[in-house]
Amino acid sequence: MSDLQKKESRAKWLWAGIIVALLGGHMTIMIFAAYLALSDRSHAVMPNYYEKAVKWDQTKAERKASKELGWKVTYNFTDPDITGQRNMTVSVIDKDSNPIDNIIGDVQFFSHKQAGRQFAAAFQSNQPVSVQLRESGLWTFNLRSSATIGNQNQTFVDEQQLHVKDWRSGKIKRF
Repeated sequence: MSDLQKKESRAKWLWAGIIVALLGGHMTIMIFAAYLALSDRSHAVMPNYYEKAVKWDQTKAERKASKELGWKVTYNFTDPDITGQRNMTVSVIDKDSNPIDNIIGDVQFFSHKQAGRQFAAAFQSNQPVSVQLRESGLWTFNLRSSATIGNQNQTFVDEQQLHVKDWRSGKIKRF
């Protein structure tokens, strides 16, 4: 084999190796990207999404009616125990700042860090409910409740985002 043929053979192997290395690197990066996308717990599919979309007009009307009531919701939390378990008390006041005592409903809540893990708790006004809020960060609380005021049954919906600090410190503040 002449010197020219050796150089030509090395060049063929070099360029073929570069192409294989680039394709292999690209394939490795794409597999890693797919792994990250599929294992990320912060992304979640909203349960009953289609049903919620179909009922959007009804939901919008409920929110408008709730806003017109002028009621306000406050969430009070006790300090957590060693496992992160806290007691949550839901208080609802009317537009005159009077507490609504006969309200019942449920609260659905989730951390934005792990939106796929959603929690729910049934409550009665000013009665503690045991919940586990171990994740610090931004939480969304969706409340749906009803109360009998006079002879009328009132439905009230509310959504709030609260910032929860590290569960070992027990600090919660509005977002």
